[in-house]
Amino acid sequence: MESKEPKQYSGYVVYMTKLIDVKPSNFDEVVTHQEWKDAMNEEYQSIMKNGVWEIVPRPEVKSVVTSKWL
Repeated sequence: MESKEPKQYSGYVVYMTKLIDVKPSNFDEVVTHQEWKDAMNEEYQSIMKNGVWEIVPRPEVKSVVTSKWL
């Protein structure tokens, strides 16, 4: 008996395989792939919706933490 993948998941498997195969190493590469832009937007929307963080004024005596990518 031949085992077949259910049709309902075949599109998902193709989509996930595409994401796994394409792993950008920097922001410039990320923005060239719609799937990654959609994922970033979804994460941002979730953060904003759930109120995970808020922007506050920086105390004058403190430094700002930056990213190595800047």
